Amino acid sequence: MRYGGPIFAVHALCRALAARGHTVEVFTTSIDGPRNAPVPYDKPVMLDGVKIHYFASPAMRRLSWAPALARVLDTSLRYTVDKTTREILFLPLPANIKYRAKPFVDVTMDRFAKAMGALLILVLIKPWGLNLNWQRLSLASLTLMAVWVFMALRARREYLATFRRSIEHREVAPADIRSTHADLQTIETLVEELAHPDERRVLYAIDLLESLEKRHLITPLLLHHTSSVVRARTLRALQSIRPALAEQWLPAIERLLADEDPDVRAGAVRAISAIRGKEAVGLMRPYLEDPNPRIAVTAAVSLAASPEETDVQAAYATLMTDAYPPFRLDMGGTELPAGAVGDSVLPSPTPVTA
Repeated sequence: MRYGGPIFAVHALCRALAARGHTVEVFTTSIDGPRNAPVPYDKPVMLDGVKIHYFASPAMRRLSWAPALARVLDTSLRYTVDKTTREILFLPLPANIKYRAKPFVDVTMDRFAKAMGALLILVLIKPWGLNLNWQRLSLASLTLMAVWVFMALRARREYLATFRRSIEHREVAPADIRSTHADLQTIETLVEELAHPDERRVLYAIDLLESLEKRHLITPLLLHHTSSVVRARTLRALQSIRPALAEQWLPAIERLLADEDPDVRAGAVRAISAIRGKEAVGLMRPYLEDPNPRIAVTAAVSLAASPEETDVQAAYATLMTDAYPPFRLDMGGTELPAGAVGDSVLPSPTPVTA
């Protein structure tokens, strides 16, 4: 082996990944010093569980340049990285504009750009054009690349400004987002919106993060938000995050069982049930003895929906005691028995006979 360093490191990494059951494919040239290695070009070679595709390098061998390999990489990137980034560019646009612009960009402009690129290459290399050799053609490519990077940076600033305006005016419906890919700047913008004093923008940012499957970035610190609507929405989002992370915030969720807003109390019951992986009815039994009257009443109203007669009697006893203040027991959407809402009382429990 005449090479070392990165060659050995990449080979060892690929071999270890293949040994762990991963499918690994390597695309490389056949360069072996001043000669080419005796390897086939028309089919892959298996080595230590790794599928290796070899490509010839007839020129610019010091740069490990292989035209066929460049073509394969270009095609692969076009339908992975390039397609994904183009989808991200449409994210700040309203659905009606996106559905009109996207077919035009993906079909008409894409083909027009390819045609212009081919025409530009002909002008650069043909005798009736500039007749550039490969060194000058490389310099022309680097110049065009520099112009492209400059335009991309300018477009990035406008993209972020447009995205912030779309958040402010809520122009993009979260339900219309079909792609779960988003660039780092977009995600950072949405996370920044979670700290905005306007509750509508916070709720909109939560909806967008969920549509992009970034629920884990919705901070549980929003449980302490001044808006009850934001607290209730955060509780709903926390039901879908990783159990290990949600378990850390369980004490904060339990404190919301005493929240003044009935929707927040109902959301806390559902969140605790989802995190613990059990029925809310069973989880509420210990809270009947809580010294905080609001938590005790919340637990009693939840237990009123239990099919167990003992739970119904315990809930009835808690609601009939003088230990809680005279506030309404409306749970704001929690499933309750018929007589357990508002100023009504639970139906008298059936006496248990010996």
